[in-house]
Amino acid sequence: MAAANGPDSSASSSSQIFWVIYRGSEPRCATTEVLHTGKWYKFRVQGINSSGDGPFSEPATFRAAVLPPGPPGKPKASVLTHDSAKFEWSMPTSGMHDKILRFKLEMGKPIDDFEGEPDAAEIKWESVYEGPALERTISTLHARSRYCVRVLAINSGGEGQFSPIHQFWTPPQVHRDRSRSRSRSRSRSVKRKSRKQQQTPVSTPPATPVSKPQPAPTPQKTPQQASNPPQHPSP
Repeated sequence: MAAANGPDSSASSSSQIFWVIYRGSEPRCATTEVLHTGKWYKFRVQGINSSGDGPFSEPATFRAAVLPPGPPGKPKASVLTHDSAKFEWSMPTSGMHDKILRFKLEMGKPIDDFEGEPDAAEIKWESVYEGPALERTISTLHARSRYCVRVLAINSGGEGQFSPIHQFWTPPQVHRDRSRSRSRSRSRSVKRKSRKQQQTPVSTPPATPVSKPQPAPTPQKTPQQASNPPQHPSP
């Protein structure tokens, strides 16, 4: 067996260094050599009898199995609103045997309201994203709810291990439209009152008439005074 540069390596067999991995009479074997995951190798077979060694077969090329990647970093949730959140995670720090093709983000709700570390087996997980990015915004959440998220990486060897679980709570919904309508109605009411006050004429109290002085009443003579004229003194 010898190392190769790829599936279509054109290097001559004579220029490559082969090493023996099996000697025996069986037509198959399992190598005990330490292969590097994802690397390409060539192997060839030679028959031997009592007359000596025969010629080698044409080399065959194979690739050592690629192991799945390690777990990505624990996702972080930045809560934006009552129904949406942005999630971010980092690349795996182990098992990087091959290029990462994509990530899978899963989300679920715990069965109980226990606030400790959630058990992954007790959560009904749902895939909410699969792609090459290291972040994703989800806008289908519910207000005042508890959620758990986890993420894994995928390469040509398959799906890797899940990251640690991150849990978070969404805030309550703020009825901004209702508060805005209230403020608008109050503003309209104030404007109506101000407009009404400007349009209503100012009423002035009626002027008090000035009374003219009445002449003193003339004293009336009694019948007795009219029949007895006044007496004048004699000189």
